[in-house]
Amino acid sequence: MVYYPDGGDTGRSITAIVNRNGVEVIGETGEVHARLIEVRVRNDDTLGISSTEIDTGADEIRLPLRVGESSQRRQITEVLSTENGLVRFLIQ
Repeated sequence: MVYYPDGGDTGRSITAIVNRNGVEVIGETGEVHARLIEVRVRNDDTLGISSTEIDTGADEIRLPLRVGESSQRRQITEVLSTENGLVRFLIQ
């Protein structure tokens, strides 16, 4: 996976645990608006992403949305937790 601070052109490669089952955002009439993917990385500004540097809505990561697909850039939408040396966040 590649992390792009502030959605810029320069990224850094990091290792992540990705839960592609994710969370569905469902509208009032039952339609699925988006599928959110949960990502976990080291809370480290070199080997992962530091919790103090994440800018939700601006930062992006590039990863395949499904195993075997081409990588795509997606925004980090929400930080879920910063416990046990990991940062856990959602991308859309």
